[in-house]
Amino acid sequence: MDVKVGMINWDAGLTEDTFFGHWAMNSLGCEKWKSRLPYYAVKDGDGWRFPERTQRDYDRELQFAIDAGIDYFAYCWYTEEALEPELPGGNRYEAIRPYIHELNRARHLFESSPMNDRIDLCAIILGMHGYSAADWEKLALAMTKPYYHKIDGRPLVFIFGGYCVDHIQNVRAAARSVGLEAYVCIFGNEPDGKDYSLADAASTYADGSSGESGYAAFAENVMKNNEARKEYGLQLIPEFSTGWNPTPRFERPTPWAAYPDRVYVEDNDGNGFEAAARALKAWMEKNSQFVKSGHVLSFAWNEFEEGGYVCPTLGADGKPDCRRLEHYKRAVEILKGTAQ
Repeated sequence: MDVKVGMINWDAGLTEDTFFGHWAMNSLGCEKWKSRLPYYAVKDGDGWRFPERTQRDYDRELQFAIDAGIDYFAYCWYTEEALEPELPGGNRYEAIRPYIHELNRARHLFESSPMNDRIDLCAIILGMHGYSAADWEKLALAMTKPYYHKIDGRPLVFIFGGYCVDHIQNVRAAARSVGLEAYVCIFGNEPDGKDYSLADAASTYADGSSGESGYAAFAENVMKNNEARKEYGLQLIPEFSTGWNPTPRFERPTPWAAYPDRVYVEDNDGNGFEAAARALKAWMEKNSQFVKSGHVLSFAWNEFEEGGYVCPTLGADGKPDCRRLEHYKRAVEILKGTAQ
């Protein structure tokens, strides 16, 4: 089986004068969580800050991913418009509507990178956010690019928020407008016997901890959830998770996220990734009829605040700490069958 490994890329490493950069630093900038700061964070007086990133610096980050064998990044794909806040009484995401376009920055740096011929991207369409006709046109144009990841020639699109029929139909219409047929994968953890035939596959953005403190037990639970998603009756893109621990946001809440007070997966250097990869590899071989595409999706490249990350962090010596990434690289080799 030819395995392709993707990673979710959610980049809030923005400057302090941005909405998301402010809240990311609020979560991570204290002494307790500074070990999760990305390698590009810089000292600023008694605290830390994210600098304005350059194309050259972002290309360095892409090189880390390429060297680890990652085939594609799945970017949360937000509207480019600065939306007005909606009227009070809705959901917690209303607070971030005017700023959501900030989170497209990393994707734009990918699109302008000379290295995007060595790693692909695809879109995660979000059910809780609206899109304009112009947004769908831009997605359609992106699908025509050589770097847009495809499965058997079909542009891969993930749908966050479950079985969002309107978004599935909009994605398919966007693809057809440029002569393509989308490969739509829904994110969901609780199949309930509905007819999901408008989608092609099922996966998940992230499996939250159900109370495991150790990575090995957490990885076993992720595998159980991969197995449970067979009930969708679709092809699967199984998850390979690097962890889940949103305690920084629990201790310093953001305006849009809420988490239960429970035990979460302890931070570690990634030394359980290889064993988890062997288990997933065996499961994929046993369930080959459900994973015909050979694709895997990982949470996550850079979810530093939620505890799923392999992007190098800032080492005590000021250099990139690549320990988690090295373990993940070996996990990728196991999944692809190239491990020595």
